[in-house]
Amino acid sequence: TTPADRYGTAGDFAAALAAAIRAPTGQTYPAMATAKPPGRRKTKVVAVTAMVVAALAIWHFGLGGLPGTVRPAAASFFHELDRVVVCDFENQTDDPTLGLAVRQAVITDLHQSPHVNVVDYAQLGPVFQRMQVADTTRLTAAAALEIARREGYPAVIGGSVAPLGEGFMLIAEIVESSTGEVVVGVRETADDANEVLEAVERLSRLLRRHLGESLGSLRRSRPLPEVSTASLEALGLYARALERTRGAEPLTGIPLLEQAIQVDTGFATAYMSLATVHGNHGQMVQAQAAMERAYALSDRLPDRERYRTRASYHRQAASPDSAAYYYELLVSLEPDNAPAINNLGDLYEDQGRYEEALAMYRRSLEIDPETVIPYWNLMSAARTLGLHSLADSGLALVSEKYPGSFYQYGGEGLNAYYAGDFAALQASCRILIERFPGFPAGNAQRFLATVVASRGHTTHAMALADSAMASYAAIDAGFMIGASLSTKMILAWAGGQADRVVPDIDRTLASPEAGAVRWEHARLAMVALGYSLAGRYAAAEALLPRIDSLAASGATFPIDGNARALLALADGDPEAALEHLERARVRDHGIVRVLSRLLTGDAYAALGMPEQAAETYAAMLTSYRVNWRDSDLWAGLLPLAHERLGSTYLALADTARAVEHLTAFAEMWEDADPELQPRVAAARARAAELTAPTPD
Repeated sequence: TTPADRYGTAGDFAAALAAAIRAPTGQTYPAMATAKPPGRRKTKVVAVTAMVVAALAIWHFGLGGLPGTVRPAAASFFHELDRVVVCDFENQTDDPTLGLAVRQAVITDLHQSPHVNVVDYAQLGPVFQRMQVADTTRLTAAAALEIARREGYPAVIGGSVAPLGEGFMLIAEIVESSTGEVVVGVRETADDANEVLEAVERLSRLLRRHLGESLGSLRRSRPLPEVSTASLEALGLYARALERTRGAEPLTGIPLLEQAIQVDTGFATAYMSLATVHGNHGQMVQAQAAMERAYALSDRLPDRERYRTRASYHRQAASPDSAAYYYELLVSLEPDNAPAINNLGDLYEDQGRYEEALAMYRRSLEIDPETVIPYWNLMSAARTLGLHSLADSGLALVSEKYPGSFYQYGGEGLNAYYAGDFAALQASCRILIERFPGFPAGNAQRFLATVVASRGHTTHAMALADSAMASYAAIDAGFMIGASLSTKMILAWAGGQADRVVPDIDRTLASPEAGAVRWEHARLAMVALGYSLAGRYAAAEALLPRIDSLAASGATFPIDGNARALLALADGDPEAALEHLERARVRDHGIVRVLSRLLTGDAYAALGMPEQAAETYAAMLTSYRVNWRDSDLWAGLLPLAHERLGSTYLALADTARAVEHLTAFAEMWEDADPELQPRVAAARARAAELTAPTPD
């Protein structure tokens, strides 16, 4: 070059370069080939060619950057509702979050597409396990390509972000997974950070067009800031938080999510993620607050995310029928969305629709047989329906695929428990307590408590319930602490020691309000139940106006029926008790909780209806249709069912059955605590009296 051909300064050169690169914005670029530098004689030809190419590019993609006439270059191998893996975007800038933010923005826009499904990172755990890599593995281009090939996903989307003057160059590619070939490459520029999301939107719309989505469908999509956030800073914080929540310490993502919603208070997706992290760790008050905000903003979300958010909100609001409706909408959009199908089954199970739940779990496993959660849920529905062989078959697959996992030992324990093998349950519980602190250990301690109580060891059972509370407290799982206290109260009552739990109940009542209607209702209902079990009827009655006031909102737990039934029985009004229990059953979508079964039998007995009482008590002798939510109480109340059946069959003059159940009760409590031995002795004496030979 001659001095006249050179630029005066490096800044002039950078500006010219930026202008040259920016000119054909939004175009597809071919794979780069190595060539010799062109000579001076070709300069004019090259310049003319570049102008023609630029003009053709503008015509090819439509004026104003609209991909109106884009030929769908990936449509030969990508078909409607196929899945793509979106890998990390290479970040060549000084901002460490920019690549994460761009990838997340691309995913959010793709979620608006009725044509494209995106592989959720949460679905990849089993894939990583089969690849023998950590489940926190980053989705590099190479990792994403291997995953796509393993799972049969036809395409991978990736790209890069690089500095360009004061702005940025964004590149995105569609890779055909079977060949590894880059079949589409598109680029966009942003003058500064404020234009990055607009540039990503243009990129994503080009990608969607190349994947075969129609122009009409694209035009129905909303601008990216409307379905995500207009703040690149908030999106970067959110993307960083997702990286944390997928790691070994997911709670460390909470501060980043909180920062994201401080930057953009209308960031619905960040609220939803915050609710999920809190909820997964039993922090239900915090989860509900975040969920309510996500729900209020859900109109801003793409259809898929809106349905998922509204389903989660209604489930947390104890409206599984409404939640199921939104999951049904989601499944209609994504018929092969195994997690959504599994969650729909979970909601059916919450409504007592166990056969339908089982069908959903099977369907989920047909689509994705490598994910553990549907196996876990299938075992739950099978156990509840008394299909113990099916539950054991599911366990065999879990043990083969996930040896040494929580799911193996938890499944072993629960399958044994529902089959009445309490000794086998105890062995599994000990392993869970030793190896899996937090939730698994707390759950194991609760089940150990009820098994110990079934043998009449009430003091030991209460101590185990206290241990469960400590395990949950270690992870700040407030709701599960309350559930463990409820277990302790009921087991203490079954062992005739409810008074010993009154100090715990007093402390719970004196603690600060829960901060959300649903959880405050649960707190007060639990306290009222505790006072009723302990015979402190006036204290329980005094709470009912507050409980009724909260219940007027509708977003409450249907768990106050047992307290009201106990109060009615104490007042000598068993008919009212049955009415309270029936209302609770209806509000709980047909689920009959374990204590409710026992109290229903008591009400029938008080009404002089021994046949109905016997039928109700007898239904407690197996785990059939015992819902998972309070299944831990079943074993602890089993001796009382036998004891009451003995008395009821005596009233029916059925001596043989009376002896059978009195003997079963005495055997279960043979080694009971000293204060319970008088009840054991009375049952034995009565059985002996009934079987004694009659004098001639």
